[in-house]
Amino acid sequence: MGNDAESGEIVAVDLHGERGGGVVAQLVGFRLDPEERHRASERALATPAGEILGELAGALEPGAAMAAVLVEHVWNRTLEDAVSRIGGAELANEVVYATALAELAPNLLAAARRASA
Repeated sequence: MGNDAESGEIVAVDLHGERGGGVVAQLVGFRLDPEERHRASERALATPAGEILGELAGALEPGAAMAAVLVEHVWNRTLEDAVSRIGGAELANEVVYATALAELAPNLLAAARRASA
């Protein structure tokens, strides 16, 4: 989202998708097609988050932009259900990069020890 440098118009896009390719195609259309950018902005500003998007865009300098990527891991509900069905309990729930796993080992071990106590 941002403000068009020339017109001051708020430009925003609110994308949902289950596959990266679909989202990428929508972003390309948003970036390259002024009419699609206008339509996407109208749709995004008409969502429940539209007021917040407008406030954020209004706080930016003309021509500036920002991006926020929110990811909902819907698969996690299935995992939670499976763990619950076998009498298990969630010990920790954090989004991490694979390179940070070694840093998390002490926290994971502590959670496992607390659950076993």
